[in-house]
This record gives sequence, C-alpha cells and structure tokens, in this order.
Amino acid sequence: LQDLKALLDAPSLDDPSKKISDVIHPSTIEKGKHGDTFDVLYYAFTIYGTWYSQKALADNGWEYPKSLDDMVKLCGEIKKKGIAPWTYAGKYPYYVHFNLFAQIAKIGGMDGWIAIDNLEPNAWTSNDAVKQVVEHYEELAAKKYFLQGSQGLTHIQSQTAWNKGKAVFIPNGSWVENEAAPTTPKDFGMSVGALFDGSAGDKLPNGTLRAEPSEPYIVSAKGKNPAGGMELLRIMLSKKHAQNFATKVKSLTCVVDATEGMTLSPGLASASKAFKDAGDNIISLQLQEWYPSLTDEKIGGLTGQLLTGEMSAADWIKKTQAYADAVANDDSVKKFKREK
Repeated sequence: LQDLKALLDAPSLDDPSKKISDVIHPSTIEKGKHGDTFDVLYYAFTIYGTWYSQKALADNGWEYPKSLDDMVKLCGEIKKKGIAPWTYAGKYPYYVHFNLFAQIAKIGGMDGWIAIDNLEPNAWTSNDAVKQVVEHYEELAAKKYFLQGSQGLTHIQSQTAWNKGKAVFIPNGSWVENEAAPTTPKDFGMSVGALFDGSAGDKLPNGTLRAEPSEPYIVSAKGKNPAGGMELLRIMLSKKHAQNFATKVKSLTCVVDATEGMTLSPGLASASKAFKDAGDNIISLQLQEWYPSLTDEKIGGLTGQLLTGEMSAADWIKKTQAYADAVANDDSVKKFKREK
C-alpha cells in the first residue's frame, strides 16, 4: 500500500492554508495507521448503535431506554404487544458486536478495551464490564426477546423484518439507512440511540457513542500513478464531494463539519445529532479491523450461540479469551498495538 503521508500534508481543496490532516477527524489518522505508516483512508464516518423507528416508539408511548435494565423492562412491554424487541443478522452475528463490544468499552472504560484490542492476557476474563454486558445478552436470549428465526437471517433480511415492524431494535451502523432504503416506509423515522448505562460506576457517561471512520480507500504503491490516486482522494476530501457522498449514500464522511447547513435524511440527521450530543465521549475500536477472523468468525460463532440460548455468558467469556490468546500466541498473525 502507498504511504499516504503526502496526502495528509497536502493543502485542502477548500482552504489551501489548511492541510488535509487539519480537515479530517483525528481518529481517521489513528484508524488508518499500520505501525507508523498511514496507508488506509477510511472515508466514511460511521455511527454505530441501536437503530429504531421513531414512529414505532412514539405510536406506543415508549422512550428510548437509558440503561441496560431499562432496555430489559421495555423489551417486556414490547413483547406483550406481540412484537419482537430485537432482530439481528444471524448469518453474520458479528453485527451484534457493533453494540456489544462498544457497550463493554462504555461501562468498563477505554483502558480495559484497549487491553482487549492489544490481546493482553485475561483482558476479557478480568474485566467486570464484559461479564455485565454478556450477561445482558444472555438475559435477552433467555427471555426470548429476539425475533424468532433471526439466527437464519442475512443483514438484508433482518433489516427488512425490522422495517416491516416485526422488531423494534436492530444493532447496526449508519450505512443501514441507504442499504435498507428499498423497504423503509416513508414515515418510519429511522433513528439511532447511544450506548446504555450499566448497573453503576460506568467509566463513560450517558450519551457515549461508538463513532469511527469506516469504508477504506487505498492507493497501490506499485500502481501506474500513485500520486494521481492520492490526488483523487484529496478531491474527495473537499466539502463539495463530502456533501455529495452524504446526499447519495446517506452517510457522514471523515471531513469535519462537511454537512453543516444541509437538510439531512432522517437516519443521517439522527446519527449526526447523536454524534454532536456525545461530544468527546466517542468510542473507537480496533479489534474487528485488526483481527477480523477472530471477531467475525471465532467470536461471532460464540455470539450466535449466545443469542439462541445455546451458550452461557460464562462460557462465551471463557472461550472468547481462549480464542484471543490463540491469536496472541500465533506468530503468523501480524500484531498491532494501541497506546493507553
């Protein structure tokens, strides 16, 4: 991959007195580094969380829950109405990790999560937040708060079931508005909520959000015109093209404040508001980017069993730690490190 330092140092198209590094979200640089080299530009800026229909909540007099306990109580009310509280992409259970992993970081703090990102020994088993969050999902499964058959659904099928009102909540990222557009009712009011509070003593406050760069763009170092590739990215990082992307794809970009003054679609407006409301309380994770076979295949398989009630929270934690240890001890896997 081409080292993109020259892109970061290049003048912004909108204001040549500013470098590209001055106009993009700082986490874009952290996310795109491998070792000391910035070689991947994550162009989109994704808001992860619990997605829901504002209309569904308003019509039933429900409020978005503040805590994990509040969510469990609301799920009971929803189920009494004959609606499933949750659905998820059971064929790709790592979608649930978008929330589950971030919820651990919210309750237990970023130091605890960075230990997980860094594959440190006992990072999963010694973190009380892991136990609290995984037991929450165990409870949701035990009380049958997931739409029946979710374990067999793709991401598209689960989103369609959600759009049709078969379930109230779905874990996802802000690409969902564009992806689910063909089946979304006009008055759906697509919205995203922040992470939930734990039982007590959370390290991060209510309103904390997982929001981070996504959708990677690269330039080939051995291509015919690496400079031209970087110039294309520089053009994409202008406000004009960031706004065009937001309009066409219903997603924020890494260009800071590019959508100011725009009329946004419901989901994008909700995501933008949640991001602003969170302030500095933003969570960014690396485990799924650095070790996707660990998170998506190994841990994903465990999560699938957890959500169908086939695996206990205790076994999930124990086996997840064992899988993480195996990767940590595998010399064939290149390792990366975050600083606390």
